[in-house]
Amino acid sequence: MEQKQRVRHRDEAVEPIECCLRTNDIPPHGKLPAEREMCEMWGLNRTTLRAAIRRLTETGSL
Repeated sequence: MEQKQRVRHRDEAVEPIECCLRTNDIPPHGKLPAEREMCEMWGLNRTTLRAAIRRLTETGSL
């Protein structure tokens, strides 16, 4: 059950990152805001944020 919880948090974290990319016209391989800033903006911990970024990178969104 804990694994499902982690996956859900990561999946939920992907949405605000994608929104940030679109809103700020950040191109693939473009620079994102600092990790600390993103964690504070969206109430995420760094592990969840990094997992979401890794997922977006693997799918070619970043």
